[in-house]
Amino acid sequence: MAALDKCYFTAIKENTLIWPTTPEVHVPAWKGHGRHPTRLRLSDPEKQPVSVKQLVKKIPGQDWIRAVIKEGSQGPIVCDFAFLRVTESRSNLPGPELWLIIRRNLDDPTVIKYFYSNAPSKYRSTSLFGSVG
Repeated sequence: MAALDKCYFTAIKENTLIWPTTPEVHVPAWKGHGRHPTRLRLSDPEKQPVSVKQLVKKIPGQDWIRAVIKEGSQGPIVCDFAFLRVTESRSNLPGPELWLIIRRNLDDPTVIKYFYSNAPSKYRSTSLFGSVG
């Protein structure tokens, strides 16, 4: 979808790896023997990606937005959402910068769903994903 210049919104697993901020990468210097390096490496190998599940624990309370997602037979279904710009991890190297959307169930806060969107960063979360209450 991204290659077609289309925006997408897709569910991801809780063990999906991301960087909260984009890490620096470089091509190592040639050491005078063997092939010249051509593959990118992390500039700081200690800076590893984290799972989206780990990131949820670090989101401050004020960064959650409460919204009605639909009307159910017993009233509205309300969830908390967090919208973060993150960098996708692809083969342990930084991929594209994306929106990470996290949906937490109010009735059972252990029920959390994760989504990616490649919508442009210029959109604020509330204008991009509809009105919230």
